[in-house]
Amino acid sequence: MGLDGHTASWFPYSQGLIAALDAGNPATLAAIDASGCEVAGAHTDRITLTYSAVAASRNVVLILPSAEKLAVFEAASKKDVLEAPVKALRSLGDRLTVYALEDPR
Repeated sequence: MGLDGHTASWFPYSQGLIAALDAGNPATLAAIDASGCEVAGAHTDRITLTYSAVAASRNVVLILPSAEKLAVFEAASKKDVLEAPVKALRSLGDRLTVYALEDPR
């Protein structure tokens, strides 16, 4: 997960994000255009798993290697999913395991 709340190439407000996060989307993959998303770097054309493909998993693991990323994840719960796409994973309930390392050293 990035400090902007993206995960799995689900970048905030990116083109293709609505389709990628649509729980009713039967596709496994989605195209994302992350133009304008600073953290995407020079490679803004992405292919990602859709939320429905991720949600079909028995277990999903999210690793947050810093206190700063844990704070971003926690703050995402109060934001719109298009602003902080990692919020979508919260709907997985107990199938989502979050490992947060306060200090990875």
